[in-house]
Amino acid sequence: MDVRPPPSGAGERQAPFWALDLQGFVLAACGESSFFFFALSCALGRRTMEVLLKGVRVFDRQSEWNGTRADVQIEDGVLRKVAKAFTLSARTSSARCLSGKGLGISPGWVDMRADFCDPGELQREDLSTGLAAARAGGFTDVLTVPSTSPAIQTKSEVSYLQTHAKGHISRLHVVGALTRDCKGKQLNDLYELHESGVCAYGDGHSPIADPYVLLQALRYTKPLDKVLIQRPEERRLAPLGVVHEGMASLHTGLKGIPSLAEHMMITRDIQLLDYVGGARMHVSLLSSADSITLLRAARKRHAVSTDVSVQHLWFDEKTAETFDSQYRIHPPYRSQKDRKALLRALQTGVIDAIVSGHRPWAPEHKQRPFGAAEEGTIALPIVFSLLNSLSHELPLDTALAALYAGPRQILGWDIPIVRKGQTACFTLFDTEAHWTFDASTNPSKSSNSPFFGKKLKGVVVGLLSGAALHLNPWAV
Repeated sequence: MDVRPPPSGAGERQAPFWALDLQGFVLAACGESSFFFFALSCALGRRTMEVLLKGVRVFDRQSEWNGTRADVQIEDGVLRKVAKAFTLSARTSSARCLSGKGLGISPGWVDMRADFCDPGELQREDLSTGLAAARAGGFTDVLTVPSTSPAIQTKSEVSYLQTHAKGHISRLHVVGALTRDCKGKQLNDLYELHESGVCAYGDGHSPIADPYVLLQALRYTKPLDKVLIQRPEERRLAPLGVVHEGMASLHTGLKGIPSLAEHMMITRDIQLLDYVGGARMHVSLLSSADSITLLRAARKRHAVSTDVSVQHLWFDEKTAETFDSQYRIHPPYRSQKDRKALLRALQTGVIDAIVSGHRPWAPEHKQRPFGAAEEGTIALPIVFSLLNSLSHELPLDTALAALYAGPRQILGWDIPIVRKGQTACFTLFDTEAHWTFDASTNPSKSSNSPFFGKKLKGVVVGLLSGAALHLNPWAV
C-alpha cells in the first residue's frame, strides 16, 4: 500500500484556539506528514479532508464502476469524482493519496451480530473497544446483541448505548431485547423500545423457544415494521451439547447437537409466519444444509432473511477433534457438506448476510477443557481477511455484497453507492497485503480466536464515513 500524505500547509483552515497545544504536541512527536497529525488536523478543522484513491478496484454491484479500476476523489465527506484516471491538479495535489495493486473500495460494511458485553461484563469488552474492533475490521455500522447485564430492554439502557457510542466513526445500532432479561418468557414494552430508536428486536444468544411468545412478538412487531431476530435451536434436543452430532461427537465422545435442533425450530417459526402473515423475521447464525432448503421455500412467501457467521464458512466439525477450546462455538461447526451448502446459499441469495459473530471471552473462560470452555470467538478485525482467503470458494464480490448490501436490505436502510455526489460511507481494503493478527493489531480487550498470532492475507486499510477518515496504521 502506497500512501502519500498531503504536503505541509495544504488546504489550511484556522484551528480552534484550544486545539493548538494538542496539535503542537502531536506535530513535535510525529511530524506533520504523519497520519496521526493529518487525522487530528481533520478532526480539529485545520484541513479540508481530501483523499485520492489511485487505481482502486470498485466492489459495488449498484455502481457503474463495479469490477473496474478507477481514480476516486473524496473531499469533505463527499465523493466528488470517479474516472478511469485523472491528472492531479493544483487542488487535488494536496490530497492524501492511496494506491496499490490490491487496493479496493466498497460501500461501508454492516455487522448484524456482535457482542460488546456492555453493560455488565466490561472485563471482556466495552463499547469503546468493541467499536474500535469494528473500525479496525472495516465496519461503518454494527448491531450488538441485547443479552447484556442488564439486558437492553428499556429506554434507559438504549440511551446508555446511544450516548456512549457517540464520537466513533463506526456507528452503533441498538437491538432491543424482545423478552424480559432475554429469557423468552415475557415480552418487553416493544413500542417503548421502538420510540427509543432500536433497529430490531431479538433475544441475543438465546432462541425464542415458547411458540406463544414468538406468535405474540410477531403480531406486535408487524405494525412497527421492525425485524425480529431469531436464533433457531430447539435446545431440548441438545441438552449439554458442545459439538456437531455426527463424526465430531463420534470421534471425540463429546455430547452432540443435531442439525435437527435448528431445522425443527425453523420449521415451527415458518408455520408461525404463515399464521400471522406480513411479519418480518431474520434467522441468525444458520449452520445446516437442511435449514437452507426450508428457508429457500419460505422466502417465496415471507419476508424472512438469514445470516451466517464467517467462521462457519471456514471451519467444519473436524476442528473438534483437536480439542482446542478456541474452536468451541455455537452453533457448532457442522459437516463439510453443511459448510459447502452455506457457501452455495450465499451465491444463490438464500443467505443474505455474513456476520462476525464477535463474542469476546477472558482467558480464564476459554483456557479450559473443550466441554467446559465458553462458546464463541472474536472476529470483527479479521472478517475481511477470512473472506479474502475464501475467494477460491466464494467470489469476493459476493462476500462483500453480504457485508454492505444484504444487512441494509434486511434492515430497510439505503445502500451507499460508489458514484459522484455520494456522501462518504466506504470501506477501503487491500486484497494482496499481509498482516499479523496480534496484540498490536487487535483493539478488542479479548484475544479468543484460533487466528490470533497468525499471518493473514487481505487487510482493511480504513474507513471513510462522512467527513471522518480512519486508516489502520498496520495497513499503511
